[in-house]
Amino acid sequence: MVSVVGLFMSEREKAGEIQRGANPEDFLKLLQFLWQTSSGPEGKAQADQLLALLFRGLRARA
Repeated sequence: MVSVVGLFMSEREKAGEIQRGANPEDFLKLLQFLWQTSSGPEGKAQADQLLALLFRGLRARA
């Protein structure tokens, strides 16, 4: 899993879509929150907000 995420992140770095040096293991650890959100509309809304925050943090800087 780590190697697949690492490959994906490497390709996104090359394309200038995410910051250089992002760690796939850290990324996967951050995604653990998805398994801790409740089911139902409130949990989906929370997961959407947390994913948006995560990906904003990875976004490449101009």
